[in-house]
Amino acid sequence: MAEFTTEFPFFTEGLSAPVAVTGTTWSDDPTTPVAGTAQVRLEEPNAPAGQYIFGFAATVDVAGTGTNAEVRFSLDGGVNWHPEDYAVAAITLGNPNMFMGHSFPKSHAGGALDIVLQFKRSGTTDAMNVSFADITFTRVA
Repeated sequence: MAEFTTEFPFFTEGLSAPVAVTGTTWSDDPTTPVAGTAQVRLEEPNAPAGQYIFGFAATVDVAGTGTNAEVRFSLDGGVNWHPEDYAVAAITLGNPNMFMGHSFPKSHAGGALDIVLQFKRSGTTDAMNVSFADITFTRVA
């Protein structure tokens, strides 16, 4: 269950520990993630209606340039996905940490939230770890 505080309407969920990512395929069903992928899921059965800011932030460590980090998110429990691809060749070798993040305003009519963030890799030549991943959904109006 996501954390909710009444004094500052803020929902958050994150990884409890770093995850080694070896998987190269997605799971379209967030209830059964593919082995070797990383997933963060924020579920809240009764979020108040209002204007929110959705955001995610993550740090991914890749050992070389032969593997790209792929991330995608869903705001509706896995019905619709929004993919992003991060090319590792663009990073500086010797500093393999990639920070990725995204945020935007989102209206919420009230009721259940089911936000999913998934990570996989394309390419299998280099080790990849998700060392930090967090979803936030903050009410602003």
